[in-house]
Amino acid sequence: MRKTIYKVFIMLLVLLTYSCQKEETKELVSKREVQGLTSQQYQADAKLLQEFVRIDKVNNRYYLDLETKDQQTAAISKKVVEQTQQISAAHKKQFVDELEKLNTFIREQTKNKADYVVMETSRDSHTRQLSDTPSLVPMKKTAKSQQITNSLVGHIKFLPSKQQPKPIEVYAKDEVYTSLYVASNNFMPNVASVLICKTGTTIQDDKSTSIVILTTTHNSITKVFNWKNKEKGEKVYWNFRGIVQDRSDIEASGRIFSGRFDPDNEETL
Repeated sequence: MRKTIYKVFIMLLVLLTYSCQKEETKELVSKREVQGLTSQQYQADAKLLQEFVRIDKVNNRYYLDLETKDQQTAAISKKVVEQTQQISAAHKKQFVDELEKLNTFIREQTKNKADYVVMETSRDSHTRQLSDTPSLVPMKKTAKSQQITNSLVGHIKFLPSKQQPKPIEVYAKDEVYTSLYVASNNFMPNVASVLICKTGTTIQDDKSTSIVILTTTHNSITKVFNWKNKEKGEKVYWNFRGIVQDRSDIEASGRIFSGRFDPDNEETL
């Protein structure tokens, strides 16, 4: 009799444990589904709000403007405008907060004596030289990465500044160009990176430094920059280091090519 009662007790205990685990699993799955739907909804809302981001070209900052009616907003469809009006205040605030993080990144890098800033929205772009950078050659045009065919001399690795990314050091011609790609791997908007270039006669003598800030309110950006070393020759010293925002979803890469790039019939910066 005791054995029978014991067996029944064990069976009930097993069933109760299984039932609790099942409920916990359901609750966990439900929470993940809600979080997934919320994230997807925000991404959809952010894509709409991107259409209304403007650039303050005096202060090098992004801002959201849902009120101004001008030529820039005239190209936005009525459907997008109507959908934007339905976006929750919480999602609008989240988007503005993300823009402010981007602005903070620009301000911090500007304080680090950046020489050049690139800003992009869906409707506008802004490229500004902040100082007399000794190495960067301002380009009137930018290039698509698939058009690059010159000799590859190195790869630039991008990491958050906290991880102290190591520079890539190469010897190449006195003129090189870099092809950069920065993106969010989960399609979240607002990405930024910094490219630091040092030149000199030797690895120990990297006296000249140029810093480029690269930002966009989209989820990706691709740019090409020409560089000219003050030292003449076929094998002069170059030092490149890449920094990205401290976000786990950001991916960035860069390539260094020997020679000068001069694109034709491309998008004007």
